[in-house]
Amino acid sequence: MNWTIYQTLLWIHIFLAINWVGGLLFVGWGVFPLLKIFPLQDARRTIKAIMKHSHYLFTMIGAGVILTGILLGTWLGPVKSFGMIWQTHYGIVWFSALIIGVLTLIWGTFIGYPYAMRVLSEGTIWEAASTGDYTPLIRSLAGLVFVESVEGAGFIVLLTLMLML
Repeated sequence: MNWTIYQTLLWIHIFLAINWVGGLLFVGWGVFPLLKIFPLQDARRTIKAIMKHSHYLFTMIGAGVILTGILLGTWLGPVKSFGMIWQTHYGIVWFSALIIGVLTLIWGTFIGYPYAMRVLSEGTIWEAASTGDYTPLIRSLAGLVFVESVEGAGFIVLLTLMLML
C-alpha cells in the first residue's frame, strides 16, 4: 500500500514540477519572444495579462511541488527525525532542495513577478519606445531578465540536487 501511495505522490510531484518549470519557461522563452511580432502596446498588454492570470497558478503549483517533496522525504521517505537531515547524504540533499525550492518560490512570487509587473506598468518607458527611443525599455527588460534568471538558476540547482538522490 505505501509503495502505491509513494509512486502516486512521486508522479504528482514530478508532474507539478514539470508544470512549474515548464510553464515559466514557456512564458519566458516562448511567449515573450513571440511578442516581437506584435505592435508594442499590444505585446505589453498581452504579456501583462498572461502573467497576471498565470502567476497564482504557478505559485500554487510550486507550493504543490514543495509540499509533495516534503511528504516524499519524510512521511514516505527516509527522513524520520531532524538528526537524519544532517547525518545522511539523502537528508542533506533533501533539505538543500527544500530550502532552494522555497527560496525559488518566494523569489518568483515576491520579487520576480512584482518586478515584471512594474516594468510592464511603467508607462513612460513604453511611450518612449513607441516614439523610437528603445533604450529605457531595453534597460528595463534586461533588468527583468536578470531578476527572473534567479528563478531559472533555482530550477537548475533543484534539478541537480534531485539527480544526486
